[in-house]
Amino acid sequence: MSKEQTTEELERMLSMKDVRDILGVSYGVIYGLIQDDKLRCWKVTGEPISKDEVGESTWGLRFRPSDVREYLNNTFVK
Repeated sequence: MSKEQTTEELERMLSMKDVRDILGVSYGVIYGLIQDDKLRCWKVTGEPISKDEVGESTWGLRFRPSDVREYLNNTFVK
């Protein structure tokens, strides 16, 4: 597999601000979604933490667009 192929397989990670803007909700709502296992994220800076430790003082959280899309699909009102 070439370097070019590897890069194409990766999605650009979204920041908290990106997700806030996409979902149209507050940061507090996003922290709650993470803690309730409804939205997956990665901490890309500093030491790893558990979902229960995620809060306003947590920096470096990133989200895959596909996980945000999946969350939206799971919350669709039918």
